[in-house]
Amino acid sequence: MPPLEPPVQKKFVKKIPGQKDFLPEEWADLDHLLERLKNLAKGFGFSRIEPSLFEVSEINAKFHVKEGKAPVLKVSGADEAVFRTNAISGLLRMYLDARTPEKERLSKWYFISPVTVHHENPYQIVSNLEYGFEVIGDESPIFDAQVLALAWKLYSVLGEDKIVLEIGSRGCENCWPEYQQILSRTFSDAKYSLCKECAASVEKHPEKILVCEQAECQSIAADAPAFIDYLDAACSSHLTTVLESLDELKVSYVLMTGSDLDPHARRTVFRFKFNHPQDSFILSHGMRHDHLFSHFNVSPRPALGLVGDFSKFLRAWHLSGAVLQKAKSADVALIPLGELGAKKALSLFSNFWDEMISVVNLFDENGLKARLQQAADMKVPIALIVGQKEALEDTVILRDVKSGMQEVFTSERILSEVRKRLGE
Repeated sequence: MPPLEPPVQKKFVKKIPGQKDFLPEEWADLDHLLERLKNLAKGFGFSRIEPSLFEVSEINAKFHVKEGKAPVLKVSGADEAVFRTNAISGLLRMYLDARTPEKERLSKWYFISPVTVHHENPYQIVSNLEYGFEVIGDESPIFDAQVLALAWKLYSVLGEDKIVLEIGSRGCENCWPEYQQILSRTFSDAKYSLCKECAASVEKHPEKILVCEQAECQSIAADAPAFIDYLDAACSSHLTTVLESLDELKVSYVLMTGSDLDPHARRTVFRFKFNHPQDSFILSHGMRHDHLFSHFNVSPRPALGLVGDFSKFLRAWHLSGAVLQKAKSADVALIPLGELGAKKALSLFSNFWDEMISVVNLFDENGLKARLQQAADMKVPIALIVGQKEALEDTVILRDVKSGMQEVFTSERILSEVRKRLGE
């Protein structure tokens, strides 16, 4: 018989560039931060929503401000669709599609949603996890302070000395005419010292000079008057109330005297920055964006949002040196020994689960000693051991993980005994 030919080795398929996988040891940190966010959001009265993965291409493009274009998916008999590049477009679409304004005056929503970032290379698609908080239906500055306090609490786990909240105001339509005139007069004398683009903006769009990255323009813009000094009475009062609320909540902040140039921003604008010797970056940003509703051809309505990048939050967590504290992961650990024990343990697991007692099944090839240590590391107080003998006799060994003391009980009695040990 001729020798068998070795199988042809095909090229191993690796993950697509720009994608992120999470192994169990990496997921633990992410899961901890996700749970922290969910618990805080719930505590502040926010409800979880999840926009659909795909949005109409035309709408998504209006919200998409990053470089590159999202690849279009042709859908028969429907509008062109894209995998969303942000969550806010879907959130606002949901709000209108579900006729939410007719059901409730105030909507407080939060999201944790996968999104994509598309670069010029159509094969370079970067996946990401975006999170955010949105308040729709009320323009009270108290809600601005509430969202900022929530985010401050969320990031405090990174070390409050490493977090900087920068806050300012974009004002409204009434605030800009006078300020633009002041800027035009301020920059006109230095017009020929500005870069070509800024020099052309002096008369009609002098505010663009404030954000130019050219050194000579930055130097000239540094002498421009502060925008917050030109806020009208209503916008000034709004900002003052937000700042006073932050003071009351003992939330530290740095006042931005300039203005955000996002055309959809109105009044409050802010961003949270993470500062570390190895790296500094923006964790999240937000603003009042009442006019975003214009993308759906409806009139503006009060809306405030914060959006953040989970990959940056996770990086900040690692840079901060924070250590995940092990907490009790369950009340009971089931440790089956052998095939008969494993079958019996599955039945016990089902019973405890139905009775709302948290239980973890430590079914693997490790020995009893190793699995008891695993239960101790997981801070599980009670271990239930079921071997072949116990399975045949319909009994269970109940062991106190901390003290090592153990007793044998019938399967019928084990549930009530566990409840007694747990103090229920």
